[in-house]
Amino acid sequence: MTPDTEQERAELPHHYSYSALSQFRSCPKQFYFERILRLPSPGGEAAVLGQFVHKVLELFYHLEPDGRTLDAARSIAGCTWTGFVDTPQFVALDLGPSEQVHFKQRAWTAIAGTLALEPARVRVLSTEERIETRIDGVPFLSIIDRADQTDLGVVITDYKTGNPPSERFRDARLRQLHVYSAVWAAAKAAAPVAVRLLYGSHGIELSEPVSGETVASARSWITKTVETIQRAHASETFAVNPTQLCGYCPFQQRCPVFSTSARPPRRSPSDGLGAAVQQSLLPSVST
Repeated sequence: MTPDTEQERAELPHHYSYSALSQFRSCPKQFYFERILRLPSPGGEAAVLGQFVHKVLELFYHLEPDGRTLDAARSIAGCTWTGFVDTPQFVALDLGPSEQVHFKQRAWTAIAGTLALEPARVRVLSTEERIETRIDGVPFLSIIDRADQTDLGVVITDYKTGNPPSERFRDARLRQLHVYSAVWAAAKAAAPVAVRLLYGSHGIELSEPVSGETVASARSWITKTVETIQRAHASETFAVNPTQLCGYCPFQQRCPVFSTSARPPRRSPSDGLGAAVQQSLLPSVST
């Protein structure tokens, strides 16, 4: 891609998402490559595994409550696998036979573990619902893994196939769900009553109630982050934030500071407020 072509494509996204804003707060330059220049960003094995698990759980919760059994989940997983192995994202992993077996084992562990955390007769309102709305003028898109109706109100649930956070980073992980609650409130004119993160592979659930304060905080996090993105775009200063995650970045060859012979200094990206973001004058936002 030539510099002229990059300039032509260097427009702000038409809408934002939690993952996009979180990516910017982690590394503005990576956000620039993927969300502004729209360069291809192939997903790794963890991302592809998550896609498979989410698809199986989506189909599972389409079943009537009486049909939600472990055998039914196993059958759905088998049928889903037949087509999934031919998808471009899975083929790109180039897994050998033993690696595919390990992939399936990890996926089933996550699926079965998630179901073990759940009441079989949960009242499902929607699965993988795509919601487009505006948050204080910001065009925003979210895909909600699952929304359930309870006696107290709506509960939003999100599935995770990775490792649960330590207590130190718990709030940062739950921020995603509070952003979803703000999106739901904006689109549905009523906020959920609670949010849940299910780490099926580890049998762990993280949950928090939703309040007017948490919704307002999430809205503030969205708008202030987008304002900082707009300033970075106007000044053409999407800085690099070197962390230990640089070794996994798909844009290493384009990054001005990354090299295989001289890795960038290791800094924790956990709070999403590294030195490069601070250089972009990102305001601190409470959660």
